Amino acid sequence: MNIFLFKGFTYVGELCRFLLAQPPSEYDQKHSIRFCSGNGLRQNLWMPFVERFNMHNIYEFYGATESNAYFCKIIYSINKKRIILSVFL
Repeated sequence: MNIFLFKGFTYVGELCRFLLAQPPSEYDQKHSIRFCSGNGLRQNLWMPFVERFNMHNIYEFYGATESNAYFCKIIYSINKKRIILSVFL
């Protein structure tokens, strides 16, 4: 059951590795999460994480040693109309 309908989360450190280390569950893809962002997701974890948890997008940033918040701009093109979404995480 998904009562909060979150669309994304920020991963820190080894969070994705810890999630993958858990036994597979029927709830692995029963969620509303479509993207995650963070820094330093290991290459060997990327595709298993995307496939197991049905992640649509993973956004990475680099050069942040003490970052706990950041801005990003996501641009979508739908029928040649541009939608610009600014996000503060």
